[in-house]
Amino acid sequence: MNKSGSMLDMTMILVSLFLFAFVTVMMYNVYGQFTDNVNQMEAFNNTYAQHVESQTEATFTTLDFVYAFLLILFTVLAVVSAFAIRTHPIFFVVNIVMLVILVIIGAVMANVYSDLESEQGTYFDDSNFNIIPFVMQHFPTLLLVVGALLSVAMFAKSKWEED
Repeated sequence: MNKSGSMLDMTMILVSLFLFAFVTVMMYNVYGQFTDNVNQMEAFNNTYAQHVESQTEATFTTLDFVYAFLLILFTVLAVVSAFAIRTHPIFFVVNIVMLVILVIIGAVMANVYSDLESEQGTYFDDSNFNIIPFVMQHFPTLLLVVGALLSVAMFAKSKWEED
C-alpha cells in the first residue's frame, strides 16, 4: 500500500488551486477585452449581446465562490482520506520534509501570481474578485495549515485504530 497518499493529495490541492485561480482570472480578463472590442462594432451592440454579457459577468462572479468551495472541499476530502491511511510514525519526518518542500513551492506559485497581478498592461487583473486574491496572498500559510491538518489526521491515531 502506498503510504504517501496524504502528500500526493496535498500536491493535487496545490496545483489545482493555483491553476483554477490563474485560469479564472486570465479568462475573465480575456473575456473583458473581447467584449470591449465587440461592443465597438455596430452589429453586436444590441440587447441580446448585452444580456449575454450580463449573464457571463454573473458567472464570473460565482467562480470566486466556487474557488472557496473547492478549497474547503479539497481540504475536507484530503483530511478524510489521510485519516484512512495507515502509517508508521517513522514516516512523520518524511511527511514534514515533504510539507516544507510543498510550502516552498506554494510560495513560489504565490509570487508568480502576485508578479502577474502587478504587471500593467497584461491580461491579469484580479480586482473584480475577492476570495481568489486573498487566498493567493496567503497561499503558503494556507498550505501549511492544510498540511498540518493532514499530518495530524494521518499520524494522530491510537494503536487500536491501526490494527
